[in-house]
Amino acid sequence: MTPTLIHLRANTITPQLPNSGELLLYVLHGAIDIHTRHYTPARLNTGDSLYVDSEMLLHLTLPPHTPETQLLSIHTTRSR
Repeated sequence: MTPTLIHLRANTITPQLPNSGELLLYVLHGAIDIHTRHYTPARLNTGDSLYVDSEMLLHLTLPPHTPETQLLSIHTTRSR
């Protein structure tokens, strides 16, 4: 498992990066809009989480009027 603390500020857009394994995102503070290729965009607020197969491409953006957001990301690699 690889934990990462992510701090996003207004007008921040993350690149879409494919990975292998699983991904847990937990919103520590603020809100984030999650965009994927296959599903309707979803908004996560403080205390919300998302668990996905990390091969799915995710695109994260801040909602309007959200100055910053802090996320905890935990990524695991797929065992072979």
